Amino acid sequence: MKFSGMEKVLLGNQATGFLCHEAVGHMAEGDIIATGTAFYEKLGCKIFDNRVSIVDSGNIPNGAGNIVFDDEGTYATENYIVRNGELVSYLTNKEIAKRYGIKNTGNSRSSSWSQPSYVRMTNTYMLKGDKN
Repeated sequence: MKFSGMEKVLLGNQATGFLCHEAVGHMAEGDIIATGTAFYEKLGCKIFDNRVSIVDSGNIPNGAGNIVFDDEGTYATENYIVRNGELVSYLTNKEIAKRYGIKNTGNSRSSSWSQPSYVRMTNTYMLKGDKN
């Protein structure tokens, strides 16, 4: 049995969604990037195969993490984290976007008006790719 190296895998929707959320989404949350996630200082780097594109969106049909606006008033949009294998963005709020000089992705979340907001995912998923 081989446990290292490159292997082809076939994952169902739930497993793929879980992996995108845990292994990519959390590492892309801009307020924890500098604490040492694998994505730190990797914007623009190829981190996956060309067939992999991963998106975070607050407004997909029937999405469990849907929002209209984040807790800073930024409209929820579709944000690529990985496009064709390249890390193209972190998830941000206004402060983090300014710190890294990138677009505000509208991912500011807070448990109440009296609590600080943090950068958190909405609906994170992998786009359909070519099987070859």
